[in-house]
Amino acid sequence: MNEKIIQTFYGRTDIPYFVVFSPISNLCNSLTNTLYETESSRGWWKNVTGTTEEGRRVIVVKTPTGNSITDSVISLNHKKTFLIHFGYCGGISPSVRIGELVAADESYFLNQNISYKTKFRTEILKTVNPFVVIGRNVTVESILREKDSLENVQTDTISVDQETTYVYRDSINPCISIMIASDLPLTRPFYEIGDEDRKKINERSKKASSLIISLIDEI
Repeated sequence: MNEKIIQTFYGRTDIPYFVVFSPISNLCNSLTNTLYETESSRGWWKNVTGTTEEGRRVIVVKTPTGNSITDSVISLNHKKTFLIHFGYCGGISPSVRIGELVAADESYFLNQNISYKTKFRTEILKTVNPFVVIGRNVTVESILREKDSLENVQTDTISVDQETTYVYRDSINPCISIMIASDLPLTRPFYEIGDEDRKKINERSKKASSLIISLIDEI
């Protein structure tokens, strides 16, 4: 990977081992607010570098949404990193309620049979937060366009998003997708949830940020 490409994407930031990608601005802000000694940089993608309480350096990168996250992932394959995707998902299982913390142990594209597993031991998550729900995720390009197909997903699928499968497919480094269930698209899509649920989702962003920081310090 040409160094000029890296600088175009990330500016002149020295990329550390721990990298958090998020397409959601408020999740990026929630996470960076938990870091110390922060420094902002900007290439195509805004990023903030800081340290955890244990002194581990982390970069938080605001990425594009959907399949455009692929460029972000591939651009770091030349380095040894631990990649965390931090985003929203929809719950499509009774085990996932609005505001639930979800981690994908594997993920696949809708209407495809190939499944991509995380390159990370998810049981470590349970030592950090025993309430995180771990399970299978499906990635779609459009929830509205593909809603009918989504009703027929495999029964062990607990969540749906627009990025995770791209991350798991394209990263050659260890990676994990940690998400907040922002709606229940088959029964209560995002545009129908009320203020109480939105408040719960925002509150969970702080807990999810703490989970990510604790995970980084645990590894």
